[in-house]
Amino acid sequence: MTFNLKAISHLRVTAKSIMEVCPEVTGVLATLVFQHPLNSLEIEKSIWIGRDGPVTKADEVVLSAESVLNLAGFVLERGFKIVEELKKSILEESNKLHHIKQQIEEETRSRFTVSENAGSGRSVSQENP
Repeated sequence: MTFNLKAISHLRVTAKSIMEVCPEVTGVLATLVFQHPLNSLEIEKSIWIGRDGPVTKADEVVLSAESVLNLAGFVLERGFKIVEELKKSILEESNKLHHIKQQIEEETRSRFTVSENAGSGRSVSQENP
């Protein structure tokens, strides 16, 4: 048995157990997330079962769709939050790099000026020694 079918089999057992102990649950829709790159494979990753097997009744399909949309909204919200955190982190790092670049440019200008003055035979005086 392949890794995904073994996981699906465990999901089915768990889903049936949930429906046995909780009569309010009319179906279970679950998907597995595998480590990369396995998640990109065209393999079975989800189950969608009701009390009588495959979900086919209109009300169960609509309720399942509503649950999926709610979950998708949650996943997208979390994804957008991560994107915002990454943007903030990138901006902070960019600002640090900009500051370092300015320091290097100032140091380079300072050395160039000292070198230029030393080569001309003029004395170099420092402000604020």
